[in-house]
Amino acid sequence: MSFYDQRPIRLEQGIWILENSTHVSEWVKETGRLDHDQFLIPIICGLIKTGDVVIDGGAAIGDHTVAYLRAVGKTGYVVAFEPNPRAFCCLIFNTLLSRSITPVCAALSDFNGVGHMDIGNNSGAAQAEVGRPHVGTIPIALTKLDDYGFPRVDLIKLDVEGGEVRALTGAVETIRRCRPKLVLEVNASQLRRMGHSRQDLFNLIASFGYDFLPVNSDTDVASAPQFDIIALPK
Repeated sequence: MSFYDQRPIRLEQGIWILENSTHVSEWVKETGRLDHDQFLIPIICGLIKTGDVVIDGGAAIGDHTVAYLRAVGKTGYVVAFEPNPRAFCCLIFNTLLSRSITPVCAALSDFNGVGHMDIGNNSGAAQAEVGRPHVGTIPIALTKLDDYGFPRVDLIKLDVEGGEVRALTGAVETIRRCRPKLVLEVNASQLRRMGHSRQDLFNLIASFGYDFLPVNSDTDVASAPQFDIIALPK
């Protein structure tokens, strides 16, 4: 599977997905709804208030973004970052009617520059890495959240396939200034691919003066291979 095998297509319901892509696009087809994840999305939206500013890092085709837009309402705002250009096209099409979104075709990182992305058949599980490109990668933009100078951020969601440490490092000033809620995916193998461990991520969260808890209360954060956490200021 390559980047060029994945093209945006429109389902009968008017939802745009990536052809030949598993996971998110397949789940959307199976459920018939873009906001297919009816476990995690309601939990995150329970943390969002009308008028909030939300950062959606790793927005993919907009499956979480559309729910966040409903939660913030007409007085709130969502800034959605997605580096995969074809997934980004779907994100644009799926949020076209909203005036409360700024979509950005870039990966959140700890510096501004160019990286390369491995494209697998899961459009939401591509790694944005720094270094020389190789077969099967495409160039993408890397960007620091701090450089946007947002005066207010109420929640940051990151599902960036192991890039969470870099994304948070590039958002230190924003987090310390705005004290947003954080919702993060923890994927041990993807973190290792990016040169980090889950403990690196936990230590960084603690350095912000935050506590965290797993979304599933019975998750063993020391051994579970993948899970989601909510981090809140102490």
